[in-house]
Amino acid sequence: MRDFKMLEESPYELPDARVFLELVVSSNKEVEKTYGPVYITRFIKNVSRFLVQKIGEKLPEDIKDTNQVKEYLVSISNKYPTPYCAAIYATLKTENELMGKSEIVSRVGTKDAAKVVLKELRTGERKLDINNILSRFRQDTIAGKIAHHEMGYKENEDGSTDIMWKNCFLFDACQLAYDEGLLKRSDGTQVCEQMVASCSYFKLLTGYEWDYKLLEFGKSHCVTRCYVF
Repeated sequence: MRDFKMLEESPYELPDARVFLELVVSSNKEVEKTYGPVYITRFIKNVSRFLVQKIGEKLPEDIKDTNQVKEYLVSISNKYPTPYCAAIYATLKTENELMGKSEIVSRVGTKDAAKVVLKELRTGERKLDINNILSRFRQDTIAGKIAHHEMGYKENEDGSTDIMWKNCFLFDACQLAYDEGLLKRSDGTQVCEQMVASCSYFKLLTGYEWDYKLLEFGKSHCVTRCYVF
């Protein structure tokens, strides 16, 4: 990891559970408009499935909508510090059950999430200066209470950039989804929920389309490569 330039550390270890869960819930509500009640029914079932595996508990039987899911997950954050992992896993699982692939909900919702984080966008900022882009990204995600504690990057000769996420707070969700074969993109590469959101942010900031590849996946760190296409 010595080749990576580290960005400013976040003052908190983990994102704000309520803020992060509100973004995930908003994403799922948008997709529910297309697929109807069956989507939320399966989403709730899959949140419960994740919780059983991680903390040995199911969702209460009286939880019937995503707002109730959100409130319950926030309430257990002292017991399970990354409760949004349950919602992320459930999103991936439900997407695969109903649509056969992942990233649908992510791409619907992260546009709105990126707009929440990126509060001001000036035309003069639409530049491909990766140092400025990532510095702005870091500042905005820290202020928005959804940042990783530590992250770094390195620029490649081909114009792409490798981003290192230390101790990613979504690892539990991604690990279970990976074990169940839920993280395949349409091109055969692996889904990275963090990069889906990041690419949406980069597009808003620069005006260009961005994509990514997951290079390393592990509990201590993940490495992704992002680029304009």
